[in-house]
Amino acid sequence: MVNDHFASHYWPHADALGKRFHLNNASGPLVQIVGIVKTGKYLWIAEPPLDYVYLPYRQEPHSAMTLVAESYAPDAATLSSVIRNVIRGLDANMPVFDTRTMADIYTQRAMKTPRMIAQSVAGLGLMGLLLAIVGLYGLVAYTVSRRTREIGIRMAIGSDRRRVIVMVLRQGFTLGVAGVAAGLVAGVLFCRVLTTSLWIANFDHVNALLFPAIALPLLAITVLAAWQPAWRASRVDPLRALREE
Repeated sequence: MVNDHFASHYWPHADALGKRFHLNNASGPLVQIVGIVKTGKYLWIAEPPLDYVYLPYRQEPHSAMTLVAESYAPDAATLSSVIRNVIRGLDANMPVFDTRTMADIYTQRAMKTPRMIAQSVAGLGLMGLLLAIVGLYGLVAYTVSRRTREIGIRMAIGSDRRRVIVMVLRQGFTLGVAGVAAGLVAGVLFCRVLTTSLWIANFDHVNALLFPAIALPLLAITVLAAWQPAWRASRVDPLRALREE
């Protein structure tokens, strides 16, 4: 049996029932379609529709099998002991393990795992943001320390503290804009790759508002990271700066 996505994929304008095909490759065993079932989720809750083939156990034996049982009990977990006893009655040496309800499987695959992935990605993003802030602060602070004499001369010939702060902030802001622009370009390209080639999840579209929503806070953080070196530069004593040089 095959799912309806498989049938419509290979026989879009014909009835797939009775059609024959080779398994795995052209030299594989020849099988015939005797039934079509509804397409479901097989590996991941967010996966796109996949081609799927169901084979009888005698035709494709496996060492491990999954038994799905329906229960009308308020708590389906109570059925596990009954199933274990039935299987032991058929074969006492048959191991039975990993018994779970569909509610447990749904919670694990649709809620816990995506939440864990989102938290991991958010943690890595926060770590990258902190590293960027520290790097930007260090770079601007080092540049200011190398321009102490220049800033002292500027202030000696009439430049006020506000202009010095604006000059240093402009330098940090320029670096931040360049970094955010490069990140946005890479982000757009990466999202394009995800939406077109990632098989394990299905993304219909990417919200374009996310990019400015991320860029604006980053630029604000960039200004904050450059503020302290800018304020320190505005406190430079012109006479002391010239005397040290």
